[in-house]
Amino acid sequence: MKKYSLLIITAALMACSTKEKPVIDAPAMIYTDLKNTSVKQGQAFHIDLDKDGMRDLSFGTWDIGSPMHQEDRVLFYAESYIHTLLLMDTTNESTPVYNPGDLIALPAMPAHHQWYPMSLAELAKKHIPDMNPVYWDGIWRQASHRYMAIKIIKGNQWYAGWIELSFNTTTEQIVLHKAAISKMPYVSVTAGR
Repeated sequence: MKKYSLLIITAALMACSTKEKPVIDAPAMIYTDLKNTSVKQGQAFHIDLDKDGMRDLSFGTWDIGSPMHQEDRVLFYAESYIHTLLLMDTTNESTPVYNPGDLIALPAMPAHHQWYPMSLAELAKKHIPDMNPVYWDGIWRQASHRYMAIKIIKGNQWYAGWIELSFNTTTEQIVLHKAAISKMPYVSVTAGR
């Protein structure tokens, strides 16, 4: 009976003890509240993530007529500049969707992904066919509070960050929530932190 009592007490103590998870220090970040800014057809919005007076990223739309496909299209995009890089999926020319808490790792990247400066990343596209119903495509078309990875070059150093955004096909708009860029070069960041 003593063996079973000792075993039960030991099991109870082990169940009550908590191992603390190691805390990984997050880099200091520069945060920008984008105030749920919406970008609709015919509009653009520019972001200066590192507060140096230069545009780092723009969001906008592009109207496309396609007589060959007998439809018009509205492309919703993110655009980077010479000193700003977007992580692009080389198989479909889009930028990957990160969930809250996902690691935006540097220099490691998912397969088929590459950092590109001066990029135009398709977020979603509205198709307006001449004879059929309107439809949408693009990997961001159903995004709600998801994250886009970004890198900024200053001098010879790279700084990682993210943009939190949503997309609404009903109201036909990109909604920009928040953004952040690391103050420390060459470090990975966590989406949303």
